[in-house]
Amino acid sequence: MIERPESVVDVDAWDDLQELDQHGHGLTTWESDWIESVLQQLRAGRRLTDKQRAKLESIREERL
Repeated sequence: MIERPESVVDVDAWDDLQELDQHGHGLTTWESDWIESVLQQLRAGRRLTDKQRAKLESIREERL
């Protein structure tokens, strides 16, 4: 697991994304790219939107 940068304020989202990145099975290219994009957003100190949170939960249900 990558150490969480101090700039991350949405800790739960960070942890969920790290778990998915490390343990997700069969991620599509789009899902992998989406995860990286959202991680960059979190590193910039932003929070997930409700829509992004819902998508994250959907991917986690399918891949973990």
